[in-house]
Amino acid sequence: MPPYLAFGGNERQLHVALGDLHAVFAREGGAAELFRFTEDPLEQRDLAAAEPERLKVLRQHLEEWEKKTASTSFATSAEQAMTEETLDQLKSLGYVQ
Repeated sequence: MPPYLAFGGNERQLHVALGDLHAVFAREGGAAELFRFTEDPLEQRDLAAAEPERLKVLRQHLEEWEKKTASTSFATSAEQAMTEETLDQLKSLGYVQ
């Protein structure tokens, strides 16, 4: 089975997993951590300094994913926020409660 990419995140971090690697990137400050699931399931040993090329590849995958999903993601800034009119329309159609 080929390795698959998985992406995720929250307000503070972005995550990408490829094969048995899991990278965690801080949204602010540029901090990054790298872990290997099979050898370190509790993510106690950060491999970022020892394997910078692998971390770089995972960051590139994450950046590409962000570019592809930016236009379909919910806005987080006030400039891109949904207008009240759009929200009312979505409510009337049953998409939003």
